[in-house]
Amino acid sequence: MHYADPEAYERRYANRTDDVTYYVRLARRVRGDVLEYGCGAGRITLPLARAGVSVTGVDLSRAMLDHLRVRLRGEPESVRHRVTLRHGDMRAVRFRRRFDAVITPFNTFQHLYTREDVAAFLCRVRRHLAPGAVFVFDVYLPRADELEIVGHQSSYDPLTQVLRLRFADDGSDHLSLRQFFPRELEMLLVYNGFGHIRIRADFTRSRLHPEATSMVVSCRRLDRE
Repeated sequence: MHYADPEAYERRYANRTDDVTYYVRLARRVRGDVLEYGCGAGRITLPLARAGVSVTGVDLSRAMLDHLRVRLRGEPESVRHRVTLRHGDMRAVRFRRRFDAVITPFNTFQHLYTREDVAAFLCRVRRHLAPGAVFVFDVYLPRADELEIVGHQSSYDPLTQVLRLRFADDGSDHLSLRQFFPRELEMLLVYNGFGHIRIRADFTRSRLHPEATSMVVSCRRLDRE
């Protein structure tokens, strides 16, 4: 599985830094506590904590969380003190508090494969957002020409909208990502109680355009509760 070897994962994405810079800037602007779904081995969690942000990280992979705990031991006490980790399913984990920002970086949202998954997760996000707080996540922008390319390393099911990627010929390292389209995301967010929706391109202030790789989505809950 793609998350079974944290060190290999870190090496593969070592050069991915634009999203780290983006989320650190976001957290600094928020000036409050952050809940991060899909914290993994701390690629974004640690820079947040080093920047003075208190962050609570949630992840389903025990291997990734254990690796992050090892990394935390090498950090100053002030950084360790800012990080709280929780193992669990992001659709179900509950906290008895709310946060000033909720983030779901690096395609974690694309592990929500059904409408029911999305609804359950967004319900949790709503419950954990403080009044006026922001929810931000990023996902790949699907491209029809890429989804049409099917080989031994990838396959796409247009009915489920799930793209399956293989990183090893023996199938030991694979990844399945639900593909979300821009207007689809807007509808899902609106129908689950979110508004003030903005979609930007590639961790910039630019509006989404066809050449973008990632959609960066920000929104706020509508206080109808």
